[in-house]
Amino acid sequence: MSNSDSQSDLRNQVRNHVLMTLRKIIRAIDMHSRYLVANHGLTGPQAVILSEILNCEKITGAQLGKRVHLSKGTISGIVARLESKGLVERRRSQTDRRRFWLSATPQARTLLENAPPLLQQAFVRKFDQLPDYEQTAMLTTLLRIADMMGAEDIDAAPLLGSGDLLPDDDALEAEDSDQ
Repeated sequence: MSNSDSQSDLRNQVRNHVLMTLRKIIRAIDMHSRYLVANHGLTGPQAVILSEILNCEKITGAQLGKRVHLSKGTISGIVARLESKGLVERRRSQTDRRRFWLSATPQARTLLENAPPLLQQAFVRKFDQLPDYEQTAMLTTLLRIADMMGAEDIDAAPLLGSGDLLPDDDALEAEDSDQ
């Protein structure tokens, strides 16, 4: 076997391993999402949006979109589904009739208290333990992959962000004192 054939075989093996690893990541996310829907009636994005609404107590759709990095249209659709499930309420602002405040219902808090942790929580714990240079290298590689897959402009929430679905009381108190 020539040196060129060996390099070609190695490149094929590396490429196939990268593709299989991407597929494993996609499957893990899909399986966890199916589990959430089947056992708790929420998708991952719905859980993140609902958690953010609970963390803020009341928030506008525009503020929510900025906090979770999703467009108004995406937020609107998710909030409508959460509202139809009785998990979110919309209330018209008393001072600006064009504005609606979103708040979570007691049923939403109970649901999230009983939901499993989101998939990203274990990832975040491990990621945060990596040295800065490894975190930056991972980001660079993932940005390149997103570009290669034509996904750089796709609307996406930071579902791999840190934090529990419901913050602990200390976190809420610290956030309140910042405001």
